Amino acid sequence: MFDSVPLPDDSKLSESIRKTMIELPPANIFRLLAMMPNVLEAYLSFAKSLYSGEFDPMLRQMAMLRIAYRIPSDYFINMYVPTCKALGATEEELQAIQSTKVTGSSEEIKFLCKVADEIALDGNLSEEVFQEFYQRYPVQEGTKFLMILSAVCMAGRLTNAVRLPLEKVSPMEGRSKFFKQ
Repeated sequence: MFDSVPLPDDSKLSESIRKTMIELPPANIFRLLAMMPNVLEAYLSFAKSLYSGEFDPMLRQMAMLRIAYRIPSDYFINMYVPTCKALGATEEELQAIQSTKVTGSSEEIKFLCKVADEIALDGNLSEEVFQEFYQRYPVQEGTKFLMILSAVCMAGRLTNAVRLPLEKVSPMEGRSKFFKQ
């Protein structure tokens, strides 16, 4: 048997998927999804549509990192820490969002971490957080943001379930533009 789901090498991928993989960060999550070409294409399209919009990229990534800490998903922690740094997060902010109770960060980050906590741990938003969230954010952008956090939960749980190995160097090092689309 194996310790983690075996990832396909390039020789096992179709020509069109190999071309797609060249355009992506060298992340094991993409190689995992490449085993299912229709899933990879749908996932990339889905992700691209979610990353477009008005939500501040750093705040979005910080909330995604919070989800990764709360699941926990070492795979996505490894991916999101360098991305948050590249987008301007300070070491103090990164330390704050990995603690059980977020302190020392902006009120916005603290609130978004509370949203992330409820989604990751409860699978829902409390009435209080729901009301405050939609007072702060327009319905369309807010709902898109909640979809992103929910997708990170799903993907984080998948990486844990298949025991997806971490890359030696985060595939997101120096790739903040990948998330600004």
